Amino acid sequence: MEMTPIIVAIGGSAGGLTALLQLVAMLPRELPAALLAVLHVSPDSPSDIAGLLQARSLLPASEAVHGEPLRAGHIYLAPPDFHLLVQATPPEAAAGALGRIVLSHGPRENRSRPAIDPLFRSAARAFGPRAVGVLLSGKLDDGTTGLLAIKARGGVALVQDPDEAQFPGMVQSAIDHVRVDGVLGINALASRIVALATAPRALEPPTATPADDRLADRELESARLAPSTLDRKEHPGTPSGFGCPECGGSLWEITEEDAAPGGGGFLRYRCRTGHALTAHSLLTAQSDKLEEALWTALRALEEKIALSHTLAARNRGTFRASLIEDAEDAKRHAEVLRQLLSLEKFHIGE
Repeated sequence: MEMTPIIVAIGGSAGGLTALLQLVAMLPRELPAALLAVLHVSPDSPSDIAGLLQARSLLPASEAVHGEPLRAGHIYLAPPDFHLLVQATPPEAAAGALGRIVLSHGPRENRSRPAIDPLFRSAARAFGPRAVGVLLSGKLDDGTTGLLAIKARGGVALVQDPDEAQFPGMVQSAIDHVRVDGVLGINALASRIVALATAPRALEPPTATPADDRLADRELESARLAPSTLDRKEHPGTPSGFGCPECGGSLWEITEEDAAPGGGGFLRYRCRTGHALTAHSLLTAQSDKLEEALWTALRALEEKIALSHTLAARNRGTFRASLIEDAEDAKRHAEVLRQLLSLEKFHIGE
Protein backbone atom coordinates (compact mmCIF):
# COMPACT_ATOMS: atom_id res chain seq x y z
CA MET A 1 0.00 0.00 0.00
CA GLU A 2 1.15 3.55 -0.74
CA MET A 3 -0.22 7.04 -0.40
CA THR A 4 -2.41 7.67 -3.38
CA PRO A 5 -1.39 9.69 -6.49
CA ILE A 6 -0.53 13.29 -5.86
CA ILE A 7 -0.55 14.45 -9.52
CA VAL A 8 -4.01 15.03 -11.00
CA ALA A 9 -4.02 15.83 -14.73
CA ILE A 10 -7.36 17.16 -16.00
CA GLY A 11 -8.43 17.65 -19.61
CA GLY A 12 -11.52 19.12 -21.21
CA SER A 13 -12.74 20.71 -24.41
CA ALA A 14 -16.22 21.94 -25.38
CA GLY A 15 -18.21 22.16 -22.15
CA GLY A 16 -15.07 21.39 -20.18
CA LEU A 17 -14.71 24.83 -18.56
CA THR A 18 -18.09 24.57 -16.91
CA ALA A 19 -17.27 21.09 -15.63
CA LEU A 20 -13.82 22.18 -14.39
CA LEU A 21 -15.23 25.16 -12.51
CA GLN A 22 -17.77 22.90 -10.81
CA LEU A 23 -15.07 20.35 -9.98
CA VAL A 24 -12.54 22.69 -8.37
CA ALA A 25 -15.27 24.38 -6.32
CA MET A 26 -15.73 21.09 -4.44
CA LEU A 27 -12.07 20.47 -3.56
CA PRO A 28 -10.87 21.27 -0.04
CA ARG A 29 -8.19 23.78 0.91
CA GLU A 30 -4.65 22.33 1.12
CA LEU A 31 -5.52 19.22 -0.86
CA PRO A 32 -2.38 17.05 -0.92
CA ALA A 33 -2.29 16.91 -4.71
CA ALA A 34 -1.02 19.07 -7.55
CA LEU A 35 -3.67 19.68 -10.21
CA LEU A 36 -2.81 20.47 -13.83
CA ALA A 37 -5.55 21.39 -16.30
CA VAL A 38 -5.67 21.62 -20.08
CA LEU A 39 -8.66 23.14 -21.86
CA HIS A 40 -8.88 23.51 -25.63
CA VAL A 41 -8.82 27.29 -26.05
CA SER A 42 -8.18 29.49 -29.07
CA PRO A 43 -4.68 31.04 -29.09
CA ASP A 44 -6.18 34.28 -30.41
CA SER A 45 -8.70 34.84 -27.63
CA PRO A 46 -7.06 35.86 -24.35
CA SER A 47 -8.98 34.66 -21.36
CA ASP A 48 -8.85 34.76 -17.58
CA ILE A 49 -9.71 31.14 -16.96
CA ALA A 50 -7.14 30.96 -14.17
CA GLY A 51 -8.92 33.88 -12.51
CA LEU A 52 -12.25 32.10 -12.83
CA LEU A 53 -10.74 29.00 -11.24
CA GLN A 54 -9.25 31.05 -8.41
CA ALA A 55 -12.61 32.70 -7.76
CA ARG A 56 -14.36 29.32 -7.49
CA SER A 57 -11.73 27.26 -5.67
CA LEU A 58 -10.26 27.22 -2.18
CA LEU A 59 -7.00 26.14 -3.83
CA PRO A 60 -4.72 28.77 -5.38
CA ALA A 61 -4.90 28.67 -9.19
CA SER A 62 -2.66 30.25 -11.79
CA GLU A 63 -1.58 30.00 -15.40
CA ALA A 64 1.43 27.69 -15.54
CA VAL A 65 4.89 29.23 -15.98
CA HIS A 66 7.71 27.40 -17.71
CA GLY A 67 10.23 25.99 -15.24
CA GLU A 68 8.25 26.71 -12.07
CA PRO A 69 8.19 24.06 -9.33
CA LEU A 70 5.17 21.79 -9.20
CA ARG A 71 3.69 21.84 -5.71
CA ALA A 72 0.78 20.16 -3.97
CA GLY A 73 -2.29 22.22 -3.15
CA HIS A 74 -2.16 24.29 -6.35
CA ILE A 75 -4.01 24.32 -9.70
CA TYR A 76 -1.88 24.95 -12.80
CA LEU A 77 -3.65 25.89 -16.04
CA ALA A 78 -2.14 25.50 -19.52
CA PRO A 79 -1.71 28.90 -21.22
CA PRO A 80 -3.27 29.37 -24.67
CA ASP A 81 -1.13 27.99 -27.53
CA PHE A 82 1.27 26.08 -25.25
CA HIS A 83 1.41 22.40 -24.35
CA LEU A 84 1.55 21.83 -20.59
CA LEU A 85 3.96 19.05 -19.53
CA VAL A 86 5.47 17.90 -16.24
CA GLN A 87 8.82 16.45 -15.31
CA ALA A 88 9.74 14.58 -12.15
CA THR A 89 11.75 16.41 -9.50
CA PRO A 90 15.50 16.46 -10.19
CA PRO A 91 17.87 16.24 -7.19
CA GLU A 92 18.59 19.97 -7.30
CA ALA A 93 14.91 21.01 -7.31
CA ALA A 94 13.40 23.39 -4.79
CA ALA A 95 12.44 21.90 -1.45
CA GLY A 96 8.91 20.56 -1.43
CA ALA A 97 8.58 20.52 -5.20
CA LEU A 98 6.95 17.45 -6.70
CA GLY A 99 8.27 18.19 -10.15
CA ARG A 100 8.73 20.93 -12.70
CA ILE A 101 6.39 22.61 -15.19
CA VAL A 102 7.41 22.50 -18.86
CA LEU A 103 5.64 24.67 -21.44
CA SER A 104 6.18 24.06 -25.13
CA HIS A 105 5.07 25.58 -28.42
CA GLY A 106 5.48 22.12 -29.95
CA PRO A 107 3.44 20.60 -32.77
CA ARG A 108 -0.32 20.35 -32.37
CA GLU A 109 -1.89 17.10 -31.22
CA ASN A 110 -5.43 16.38 -32.40
CA ARG A 111 -5.32 19.83 -34.00
CA SER A 112 -4.97 21.50 -30.59
CA ARG A 113 -2.30 23.32 -28.61
CA PRO A 114 -2.59 22.91 -25.71
CA ALA A 115 -3.65 19.30 -26.12
CA ILE A 116 -4.68 16.85 -23.42
CA ASP A 117 -2.68 13.80 -24.50
CA PRO A 118 0.78 15.40 -24.00
CA LEU A 119 -0.09 16.37 -20.42
CA PHE A 120 -1.45 12.93 -19.59
CA ARG A 121 1.51 11.23 -21.29
CA SER A 122 4.06 13.32 -19.40
CA ALA A 123 2.30 12.73 -16.07
CA ALA A 124 2.31 9.00 -16.75
CA ARG A 125 6.05 8.93 -17.55
CA ALA A 126 7.08 11.24 -14.71
CA PHE A 127 4.89 9.89 -11.90
CA GLY A 128 3.70 6.42 -12.93
CA PRO A 129 1.20 5.04 -10.38
CA ARG A 130 1.00 8.43 -8.63
CA ALA A 131 -0.69 9.99 -11.69
CA VAL A 132 -4.45 10.44 -11.98
CA GLY A 133 -6.03 11.40 -15.31
CA VAL A 134 -9.45 13.09 -15.30
CA LEU A 135 -11.26 13.62 -18.59
CA LEU A 136 -14.18 16.05 -18.83
CA SER A 137 -16.68 17.16 -21.48
CA GLY A 138 -15.47 17.59 -25.06
CA LYS A 139 -15.79 16.58 -28.68
CA LEU A 140 -13.81 13.93 -30.60
CA ASP A 141 -11.24 11.89 -28.64
CA ASP A 142 -8.29 13.90 -27.32
CA GLY A 143 -7.30 12.36 -23.97
CA THR A 144 -7.92 8.71 -24.83
CA THR A 145 -4.29 8.00 -25.73
CA GLY A 146 -3.12 9.84 -22.64
CA LEU A 147 -5.40 7.84 -20.36
CA LEU A 148 -4.09 4.64 -21.96
CA ALA A 149 -0.57 5.81 -21.05
CA ILE A 150 -1.58 6.55 -17.45
CA LYS A 151 -3.28 3.18 -17.02
CA ALA A 152 -0.32 1.34 -18.59
CA ARG A 153 1.93 2.75 -15.87
CA GLY A 154 -0.34 1.89 -12.93
CA GLY A 155 -2.13 5.22 -12.65
CA VAL A 156 -5.83 5.99 -12.28
CA ALA A 157 -8.20 7.00 -15.10
CA LEU A 158 -11.44 8.83 -14.29
CA VAL A 159 -14.00 10.29 -16.71
CA GLN A 160 -17.05 12.47 -16.39
CA ASP A 161 -20.36 10.66 -16.82
CA PRO A 162 -21.27 11.13 -20.51
CA ASP A 163 -24.92 11.57 -19.54
CA GLU A 164 -23.86 14.62 -17.52
CA ALA A 165 -21.24 16.00 -19.94
CA GLN A 166 -22.38 18.82 -22.20
CA PHE A 167 -20.47 17.16 -25.06
CA PRO A 168 -19.93 13.42 -24.40
CA GLY A 169 -17.62 12.57 -27.32
CA MET A 170 -14.27 12.64 -25.49
CA VAL A 171 -15.41 10.80 -22.40
CA GLN A 172 -17.28 8.19 -24.42
CA SER A 173 -14.15 7.51 -26.46
CA ALA A 174 -12.22 6.92 -23.24
CA ILE A 175 -14.93 4.61 -21.91
CA ASP A 176 -14.85 2.65 -25.17
CA HIS A 177 -11.05 2.22 -25.28
CA VAL A 178 -9.65 2.53 -21.73
CA ARG A 179 -10.26 0.39 -18.64
CA VAL A 180 -11.33 3.46 -16.69
CA ASP A 181 -11.51 3.38 -12.91
CA GLY A 182 -14.64 5.49 -12.67
CA VAL A 183 -17.39 7.04 -14.78
CA LEU A 184 -18.68 9.70 -12.42
CA GLY A 185 -20.67 12.87 -12.11
CA ILE A 186 -18.79 16.00 -11.04
CA ASN A 187 -19.70 15.61 -7.36
CA ALA A 188 -18.45 12.04 -7.31
CA LEU A 189 -15.31 12.96 -9.29
CA ALA A 190 -14.38 15.53 -6.66
CA SER A 191 -14.94 13.01 -3.86
CA ARG A 192 -12.81 10.40 -5.66
CA ILE A 193 -9.94 12.86 -6.16
CA VAL A 194 -9.99 13.74 -2.46
CA ALA A 195 -10.04 10.05 -1.52
CA LEU A 196 -7.15 9.24 -3.84
CA ALA A 197 -5.11 12.12 -2.46
CA THR A 198 -5.72 11.37 1.23
CA ALA A 199 -5.90 7.61 1.59
CA PRO A 200 -3.47 4.82 0.71
CA ARG A 201 -4.39 2.50 -2.14
CA ALA A 202 -3.16 -0.75 -3.59
CA LEU A 203 -1.02 0.03 -6.63
CA GLU A 204 -1.70 -1.64 -9.94
CA PRO A 205 1.30 -3.24 -11.63
CA PRO A 206 2.37 -1.34 -14.75
CA THR A 207 1.79 -3.06 -18.08
CA ALA A 208 3.87 -0.71 -20.25
CA THR A 209 6.78 -2.39 -22.00
CA PRO A 210 10.21 -0.81 -22.60
CA ALA A 211 9.10 -0.27 -26.19
CA ASP A 212 6.01 1.59 -24.92
CA ASP A 213 8.22 3.81 -22.78
CA ARG A 214 10.57 4.54 -25.66
CA LEU A 215 7.60 5.55 -27.84
CA ALA A 216 6.18 7.78 -25.10
CA ASP A 217 9.57 9.43 -24.57
CA ARG A 218 9.97 10.10 -28.29
CA GLU A 219 6.50 11.63 -28.43
CA LEU A 220 7.28 13.84 -25.44
CA GLU A 221 10.50 14.93 -27.17
CA SER A 222 8.36 15.94 -30.16
CA ALA A 223 5.98 17.87 -27.90
CA ARG A 224 8.97 19.72 -26.35
CA LEU A 225 10.59 20.38 -29.76
CA ALA A 226 13.71 18.64 -28.45
CA PRO A 227 16.79 18.78 -30.76
CA SER A 228 16.84 14.97 -30.77
CA THR A 229 13.75 15.01 -32.99
CA LEU A 230 15.61 16.73 -35.85
CA ASP A 231 16.68 14.57 -38.79
CA ARG A 232 15.30 11.45 -37.13
CA LYS A 233 15.62 8.55 -39.55
CA GLU A 234 13.30 6.18 -37.70
CA HIS A 235 9.65 6.86 -37.00
CA PRO A 236 7.19 5.07 -34.73
CA GLY A 237 4.57 2.96 -36.50
CA THR A 238 4.25 2.16 -40.17
CA PRO A 239 3.77 4.45 -43.20
CA SER A 240 0.07 5.07 -43.69
CA GLY A 241 -0.06 6.64 -47.13
CA PHE A 242 -1.98 9.62 -45.67
CA GLY A 243 -0.77 13.21 -45.55
CA CYS A 244 -0.67 15.36 -42.43
CA PRO A 245 -3.45 17.99 -42.54
CA GLU A 246 -1.23 20.38 -40.58
CA CYS A 247 1.96 20.35 -42.68
CA GLY A 248 1.35 17.99 -45.61
CA GLY A 249 4.03 15.52 -44.54
CA SER A 250 3.71 11.74 -44.45
CA LEU A 251 1.84 10.21 -41.53
CA TRP A 252 2.93 7.06 -39.71
CA GLU A 253 0.22 4.83 -38.27
CA ILE A 254 0.41 3.75 -34.61
CA THR A 255 -1.92 1.18 -33.06
CA GLU A 256 -2.22 1.00 -29.29
CA GLU A 257 -3.73 -1.89 -27.40
CA ASP A 258 -6.98 -0.84 -25.81
CA ALA A 259 -9.85 -2.26 -23.78
CA ALA A 260 -12.34 -2.46 -26.65
CA PRO A 261 -13.65 -6.05 -26.80
CA GLY A 262 -12.68 -7.62 -30.09
CA GLY A 263 -11.33 -4.31 -31.38
CA GLY A 264 -8.21 -3.81 -33.44
CA GLY A 265 -6.65 -1.30 -31.05
CA PHE A 266 -6.77 2.48 -30.82
CA LEU A 267 -5.55 3.96 -34.10
CA ARG A 268 -3.60 7.20 -34.34
CA TYR A 269 -1.05 8.94 -36.55
CA ARG A 270 2.08 11.08 -36.24
CA CYS A 271 4.07 12.92 -38.90
CA ARG A 272 7.77 13.67 -39.28
CA THR A 273 7.48 17.08 -37.65
CA GLY A 274 5.50 15.72 -34.71
CA HIS A 275 1.87 16.57 -35.45
CA ALA A 276 -0.32 13.83 -33.98
CA LEU A 277 -3.92 12.87 -34.66
CA THR A 278 -6.26 10.09 -33.71
CA ALA A 279 -8.06 8.41 -36.59
CA HIS A 280 -11.23 10.35 -35.75
CA SER A 281 -9.36 13.67 -35.64
CA LEU A 282 -7.70 12.88 -38.97
CA LEU A 283 -11.07 12.08 -40.54
CA THR A 284 -12.50 15.36 -39.26
CA ALA A 285 -9.47 17.27 -40.55
CA GLN A 286 -9.86 15.65 -43.97
CA SER A 287 -13.53 16.63 -43.97
CA ASP A 288 -12.58 20.24 -43.19
CA LYS A 289 -9.98 20.26 -45.97
CA LEU A 290 -12.52 18.81 -48.40
CA GLU A 291 -15.07 21.46 -47.43
CA GLU A 292 -12.45 24.18 -47.90
CA ALA A 293 -11.61 22.80 -51.36
CA LEU A 294 -15.29 22.69 -52.35
CA TRP A 295 -15.83 26.30 -51.28
CA THR A 296 -12.75 27.32 -53.27
CA ALA A 297 -14.08 25.48 -56.32
CA LEU A 298 -17.51 27.09 -55.89
CA ARG A 299 -15.98 30.55 -55.70
CA ALA A 300 -13.97 29.87 -58.88
CA LEU A 301 -17.10 28.73 -60.71
CA GLU A 302 -19.06 31.80 -59.58
CA GLU A 303 -16.26 34.04 -60.84
CA LYS A 304 -16.16 32.15 -64.14
CA ILE A 305 -19.91 32.63 -64.59
CA ALA A 306 -19.65 36.37 -63.90
CA LEU A 307 -16.66 36.84 -66.21
CA SER A 308 -18.25 34.81 -69.01
CA HIS A 309 -21.38 36.98 -68.88
CA THR A 310 -19.27 40.15 -68.85
CA LEU A 311 -17.36 39.05 -71.95
CA ALA A 312 -20.51 37.80 -73.69
CA ALA A 313 -22.04 41.27 -73.35
CA ARG A 314 -19.05 42.73 -75.21
CA ASN A 315 -18.87 40.18 -78.05
CA ARG A 316 -21.01 38.84 -80.86
CA GLY A 317 -21.42 35.72 -82.94
CA THR A 318 -19.89 32.32 -82.25
CA PHE A 319 -17.59 33.57 -79.46
CA ARG A 320 -20.54 35.07 -77.59
CA ALA A 321 -22.51 31.82 -77.88
CA SER A 322 -19.50 29.87 -76.60
CA LEU A 323 -19.17 32.18 -73.58
CA ILE A 324 -22.86 31.79 -72.71
CA GLU A 325 -22.55 28.00 -73.00
CA ASP A 326 -19.49 28.05 -70.69
CA ALA A 327 -21.44 30.12 -68.16
CA GLU A 328 -24.35 27.65 -68.21
CA ASP A 329 -21.98 24.68 -67.72
CA ALA A 330 -20.32 26.44 -64.80
CA LYS A 331 -23.73 27.24 -63.31
CA ARG A 332 -24.73 23.56 -63.39
CA HIS A 333 -21.44 22.55 -61.72
CA ALA A 334 -21.86 25.25 -59.10
CA GLU A 335 -25.33 23.95 -58.25
CA VAL A 336 -23.90 20.46 -57.69
CA LEU A 337 -21.29 21.90 -55.29
CA ARG A 338 -23.96 23.84 -53.40
CA GLN A 339 -25.96 20.64 -52.93
CA LEU A 340 -22.84 18.81 -51.65
CA LEU A 341 -22.02 21.58 -49.19
CA SER A 342 -25.57 21.59 -47.84
CA LEU A 343 -25.57 17.87 -46.98
CA GLU A 344 -25.47 17.14 -43.25
CA LYS A 345 -23.69 13.84 -43.88
CA PHE A 346 -20.77 15.80 -45.32
CA HIS A 347 -19.78 16.76 -41.78
CA ILE A 348 -18.20 14.14 -39.51
CA GLY A 349 -20.11 13.57 -36.27
CA GLU A 350 -18.30 14.47 -33.09
